[in-house]
Amino acid sequence: MATVGSNTGHVELVALRRGLINPLAAEVVSSYALHKDSVRGVRWLGCQPVVVSFTSEKGSAGGWRNNLLLTDARTGLCLAFRDAVGIEGSSLLDIRISPSGTYILLLFNGAPAELWATAAQLEPSQHASSLSPHQTSSATAASAAAAATRADTNHWAFSSSVTQPWRVRLLDLPFSAVEWVATPEHAHQNAVTSWAQEASTVGRGPATKSDHGSSMQLADAESSPLPSELLAFALTDGRSGVLSVRGRKVVDLRARQPPNSPGPRDIVACCALAAVWPLLLLGDAEGRLLVWDVTTGSCSIISTGEHLYAVAVLPRLCACT
Repeated sequence: MATVGSNTGHVELVALRRGLINPLAAEVVSSYALHKDSVRGVRWLGCQPVVVSFTSEKGSAGGWRNNLLLTDARTGLCLAFRDAVGIEGSSLLDIRISPSGTYILLLFNGAPAELWATAAQLEPSQHASSLSPHQTSSATAASAAAAATRADTNHWAFSSSVTQPWRVRLLDLPFSAVEWVATPEHAHQNAVTSWAQEASTVGRGPATKSDHGSSMQLADAESSPLPSELLAFALTDGRSGVLSVRGRKVVDLRARQPPNSPGPRDIVACCALAAVWPLLLLGDAEGRLLVWDVTTGSCSIISTGEHLYAVAVLPRLCACT
């Protein structure tokens, strides 16, 4: 399953299928009208069937209007967060989701990054009582019954343990690149989770459209313990390394530096970063790509001769190191 955002504010789900007749096929199975402005980014919330999407539009009187939503990919139920901020002085550039889906890192232009957390947990429900994507809070009894029937055909609903994301802290660091680190535990997670077993219910029938307005059920879980995850970073002053993030506590792991070149100091203005524990891959505008083992300090560098904008690593690599 894939998700895409459009300039009309829609978030669409795309089913990817393989078969004998057609080796690879893609089909839009659901389309949700969630935002009023162009969708600037979409990310999955870890391995959960929840999509995080955001918009960032300049206001008529100046400033920026940044909107974020969590959306259940199976039902279209959505939850706005950080919506009380209003017009602000910085645009939201991008978001980073931790591998477990617990942390959401918001990256702004010229402002400190914000670390948010959510303890969202999804459970199957054969008798969903949540409002459907097409239902409003003033629905009649008849429409509520119809909505319950539609929800029952989906076989899923947000459980009461879904929590409203809350801001954990600010990260006032001049990031030039930042990514969450995939670890062996995340690499060994089964990509075919229980929600995927119900994916056939999402793909039945024509693509559907949903208007923003329905909301998830919420529970207070801000006090629940948060897991520890790793965040790889490169700063505009040339420094790079790994942070350990556990709730409000953020600690520099003091990645081991190589005694001689090549090393992180050979990367000038890092603009591409990928991290699969214990390896960091950093690329710069000069075309240099550095592979750095932060536990031993071993480094290898190659020159591509091209401006590097992005780098990605197959997550399974961390299980082989």
